Amino acid sequence: MLGKLVFLFEKNKKSFLYKDLNKNGVLDKYLEANNFKWKPGEIIVVPYYDFEKEHFDEGFGFVVVGAVKENFAPEDIRTLVAKAAKALKDKVETLEVERFSDSKDFIEPAFEGFYIGTYTFDKYKSQKESKNKLTHLDLIKPEQSKQVIFESPKIVKAVISGQNYTRDLVNTPPNEFIPESFIEEANKLKDNYGFELKVLKGEKLKEEGFIGIYSVGKGSKNPPAFIHLIYKGKNPKKKIALVGKGLTFDAGGLDIKPASYMRNMKLDKAGAASVLGIMKAIGEYKPEDLEVHAFIGAAENLPSASAYKPDDILRYKNGKTVEIDNTDAEGRLVLADCLIEASKVNPDLIINMATLTGACMVALGRSTFGVFSNDENISKEFIEVAKWCGEKAWLLPLDEDLKEELKSQVADLKNCGGRYGGAITAALFLKEFVDFEKVKYFIHLDIAGPAFFEKPFKYYSYGASGIPVRSVFRYIVEKFEKEEIEEYID
Repeated sequence: MLGKLVFLFEKNKKSFLYKDLNKNGVLDKYLEANNFKWKPGEIIVVPYYDFEKEHFDEGFGFVVVGAVKENFAPEDIRTLVAKAAKALKDKVETLEVERFSDSKDFIEPAFEGFYIGTYTFDKYKSQKESKNKLTHLDLIKPEQSKQVIFESPKIVKAVISGQNYTRDLVNTPPNEFIPESFIEEANKLKDNYGFELKVLKGEKLKEEGFIGIYSVGKGSKNPPAFIHLIYKGKNPKKKIALVGKGLTFDAGGLDIKPASYMRNMKLDKAGAASVLGIMKAIGEYKPEDLEVHAFIGAAENLPSASAYKPDDILRYKNGKTVEIDNTDAEGRLVLADCLIEASKVNPDLIINMATLTGACMVALGRSTFGVFSNDENISKEFIEVAKWCGEKAWLLPLDEDLKEELKSQVADLKNCGGRYGGAITAALFLKEFVDFEKVKYFIHLDIAGPAFFEKPFKYYSYGASGIPVRSVFRYIVEKFEKEEIEEYID
């Protein structure tokens, strides 16, 4: 069975396919009867109209009517295709989308929306809520029937594979995903894509000086781990380091969280899961001009007799000492080890991603992630890419005056500052572990809000979003690899 997505534009302008399906004004009458308001982003599902029998018949298929701005943005197309795919995924096998542009800004978001909109995570349901029948997307031009784009561009295949893989990892519950699971996933990527892999875990971390990861994870029976995954293109011109926080569960340690704050703490591995998702996309896309290093600190932050304690002092490999003010500010301790190691490979850019602070959600809400950087131009460039991807990002300052909040009476730093500016003081803490004699640019993404949606948002279902996989992947790849859309026209 077939579904079609057709477009209405502002100022009552109708697309070619809409006019073709609107014989005798049947679509117009249906929209009016169902109070369709022509609001950009609005959709309505209409059964096919049997003109011989003169009635609507779901047995023929469905038409989704979507309203879009005439000067559309990529996110407008992504949103409408995703909504259409979600609405029809248990009804039809193929979705035909009317293609009114051959630009990258239409083609790639359309395929992204299709794959994001049809994502489901029902691994743990004994009875599936609905069967996903929808497997094909065709982009058609009604007036040029031979020009059908039936296969997603290579870059979309790669990035969506990475994003939905990340969503699966984050959605996996903590009883089935422990720090060792990150090692298992890294090994799968190594085997599938020919990456290099280095791993340390348990007591070996302490022996090698990874004191942050070791300390945070030692309260759990599941040993913590450090993972370094490496991709090398054929002719690398730039070296990128990706760093991710991998707290497979965060109870807060001895400064234990209230019960309600532990709910959904499986999401605290989203930074590291995003790093693996980006590496999966890199492995599939195979950019020749990049060398990419992924660093993950994986641990469970649990209270026990062996857990690290307030007032402990940790000495890192770069010589800095940190007094533990609160054991629930653990992510930055894990990331500090990773940033030290990332600096050692002399990357052109480090991108750190972590569900780091509730303060960032207080500042920006649940759907926007914070961006911090040592360079204003590069952060603005990244935010522009995120905007194209429909991933909401906002630049926050690395306000050096707030470093006073991190001062300790007995060590170089405390692991958290005062009540105000918590997202900024966390970013400033991380910056202390980047060696800027070896690293030119540093970007930190605080993804605490949009990494996991506790109710459906836009075209995302409940659960992990895979944000910021698309933004980071496209940012580091699109500078070096270009693709011509003509190869997808049959």
